Amino acid sequence: MTPPLEQGELDAMIAGEPFTPGATMQEILAKQAETAKKEPASSGPVLAQNPYNRAKSDGKPTAAREATKSPASESKGVVTPPPGTFNTADMSDQDVIALSGIHVENLPSQLEPDSGALAALGEYVLNEGISSRVTNDLVNWWTDVVVETIGREDVDLDALAVRFHNEWKGKLDERQRFALADWMRRLLSENGGEA
Repeated sequence: MTPPLEQGELDAMIAGEPFTPGATMQEILAKQAETAKKEPASSGPVLAQNPYNRAKSDGKPTAAREATKSPASESKGVVTPPPGTFNTADMSDQDVIALSGIHVENLPSQLEPDSGALAALGEYVLNEGISSRVTNDLVNWWTDVVVETIGREDVDLDALAVRFHNEWKGKLDERQRFALADWMRRLLSENGGEA
């Protein structure tokens, strides 16, 4: 019976290189113990100074968990970044769009996405903590509106705003719906019905 191969021995055989076995686990542990005897003992690992670690070092694990909770996470079960978390001033439009996870789908071939508008939306949703799933649903909804209204003179912006509020009531809070409806209205009116 042939003895089992050591780790890396087969790879060396296939590569046509000589195999030199490494140290065994016992040798490694012995060397670490020897080094530990020579070096002075440290007071323990250095932990980052944050509310969680401070409460944990005080021996209060429940307080440690409570220290990391935000009011938003308690009410909705979701942790969102605080407003203004993302500074996108030095980022390109494409970087902001990618960071926010925006993907434009179902756009007719004669239209192309407005990267400036998408980057503005991306910055808004990042700072509001809106998920990329909801953001992409919003982009798809907005794309449908643009396709429906392109080139039309009779677009009722008030009716679109009401439709937006009704369709997005469960996904966005009221403040977000008003801000986004106002932004979309401005885009449509600036571009003469084309956004």
